Amino acid sequence: MQKKTGGGRYFAVLLVLLLLVLAVAGVHISDIDVEPNDYEIDKDDEISVDVEFSGTPCNSKVLFFLDDVLFSSKNLRCDTEDIESGSWDLKEREVECGIHEIRVELFKSDEKIQTVNQTIRIGRVPEITISPTRPLVDKEVTIEFIEDDGAPARNLVVDIYWVKKGVGSADDYDTGSDGKLRFTPKETGEYRFTIDDSNYCGSESFYAKKTLIVDGPDPSEPKVGDPVTFALSGPVGAKLIRSDGETTPLYTTISGGVNFTVDEGGTYTLILGELSTVYWSVNRTVVIEDKAAISLLIEPENPVIGRSISINTRVNGEALSGVDIEIEDQTGDIKTYTTDLNGVMNFIPSSIGLHRVYAKKKSYKESEKDFRVYNSLHVFFEPASPSPGQEVTLIAKNQLGYLIDGVNVFIPEIPVGGKTDNNGMFKFTPVKVGRYTVTLNKESYWDVERELNISGLLELSLDKNVIEIGESVTILALDENGNQVSTSIRVRKPDGSEEGLSAMIYTPGDVGKYQISAGGDGYVISTKELTVNTHPLEVNTAVEGDELVIKTESTYGPVAGITLLLKTATKDETLVTNENGISRTSLEEGAVRIIANTMNVKKDYGIQDVTQEIRREHNYGMLALFLIGIVIFAVVAIFVSGSKGDKGTGTRKKSSVLEGRDKGKSSLSSL
Repeated sequence: MQKKTGGGRYFAVLLVLLLLVLAVAGVHISDIDVEPNDYEIDKDDEISVDVEFSGTPCNSKVLFFLDDVLFSSKNLRCDTEDIESGSWDLKEREVECGIHEIRVELFKSDEKIQTVNQTIRIGRVPEITISPTRPLVDKEVTIEFIEDDGAPARNLVVDIYWVKKGVGSADDYDTGSDGKLRFTPKETGEYRFTIDDSNYCGSESFYAKKTLIVDGPDPSEPKVGDPVTFALSGPVGAKLIRSDGETTPLYTTISGGVNFTVDEGGTYTLILGELSTVYWSVNRTVVIEDKAAISLLIEPENPVIGRSISINTRVNGEALSGVDIEIEDQTGDIKTYTTDLNGVMNFIPSSIGLHRVYAKKKSYKESEKDFRVYNSLHVFFEPASPSPGQEVTLIAKNQLGYLIDGVNVFIPEIPVGGKTDNNGMFKFTPVKVGRYTVTLNKESYWDVERELNISGLLELSLDKNVIEIGESVTILALDENGNQVSTSIRVRKPDGSEEGLSAMIYTPGDVGKYQISAGGDGYVISTKELTVNTHPLEVNTAVEGDELVIKTESTYGPVAGITLLLKTATKDETLVTNENGISRTSLEEGAVRIIANTMNVKKDYGIQDVTQEIRREHNYGMLALFLIGIVIFAVVAIFVSGSKGDKGTGTRKKSSVLEGRDKGKSSLSSL
């Protein structure tokens, strides 16, 4: 025999699984089809229904109804995909002309699992609309008849009668050209009309009733436990339905009112006149609020015997006055009080132990709360801020200031434990910097937990206390031995904002005073001040020809972009230094005031205000050379002039300088 391959085994498994799925698959009606046409069936037709199924209809059965009358039943095989019902012969089993309903019910193992309904028309039944949908006595009712093609069904004869009087009381009405007739019912109750026409058939019933007037609820915002009342214009049946579907029948008074009380808050539906033949039913939504609970606040949190205790009563955060308070101690003794206008009452407990407070007020949910009353335990440390290795004395006292012995003391960080002595003291010596938790307890006393900080000294070191903007400062945190400590450093800036530092070197971004602080677990916070100044600004002037040259400089050289306000006797002028820190203007001698960096301020630089006397500079060396040149030129000219005179006469003698002086002239003066 040939062995099956792995793929063959896999296919076999899948096939088995598929068969199992099909075997257990449910059955479902996917479609029904009424024959003949389900919109209009003639009075002589035979009616049948074809049903299609999905799933596996094993052990299933389908029933067929016409207006609740069973006319066919079919059992289904596992391979059934569709089935047709037996027929209803309208010639043999007459049905009134009009609108009827086909119902198909599917059963599996005698359990109904699906129902499908379909409306059919037997005979030529026009589309009928009654307006208003809830007709009122003594108010006109319009009944409209529409043909298959949407046109009005004109000139139909319609018989209308009050069912209570019977068909013999029917009156004839005709539809007009609009396919409508108008009718005014005079009595409450059921009315029926029948189409009396050779081409159309059909009949229908409707009710004419009165409007039920409902007033309520009273109170307008009912709460749990409140009697709720609705006033009605007439006696009708009533029922109250809770949001979860639970229904409670209600009884109305002779005058028509209805009263009820609920014990659970929520949204309810009140249905009035559902079965009334006189009044149209009315549904009202009623929201019943839970009674607001009285909240109790007991102060202080740890009440102490012999000391006043305050009990505050509130609702939704607001004080509630006039609340009846009962306080019961553990002996069973009960004392009664009432809260004041502020929702407060005070009392002084006279016994230690468990107490219970009860709070009651009409229209509010009662509340209760337990609290305990003990003695208080106060703890003191000497010294209050000890250093490592220093002995600490713990002192325990009660609310009256008396020393308490026998108090249990435990300090887990050391660890050490014991009891206070006859003087209410307990001594211990912490040797390390850190936070110590001290817990104390004694019967009839409130437990106490205190924190004791053993702090070391911390020195904050700055390499400079005053710097210019843009410079950096090195910050170190040192312990009492000069060793660097890793701790948090924070800087408070001149604008009040703060930042933490992650590095030892800090470069401030603004001018002003900085508060630098360092601290950490076990260390006292140390603070230093750092001053950050602007770069100093220096203003220098020089005269070059007909120009006044102004130069601005600072620690690191010339400063560009500085605005200068220049004031002279005749003008005010604004200048800005270039990339070399220089600005030029026309020269004007006299006093010149220069104000630097007050307009379009460069915040990293200071302000400078200088006044200088500006004079044009004279070059006396050149002037001397010029004068010497003139003298030489004059001497030469005189010499040449004298030589020419001697040649002309041949007898005149040369004059001496002295003579020239005697005559009151010299050769220099003649120039």
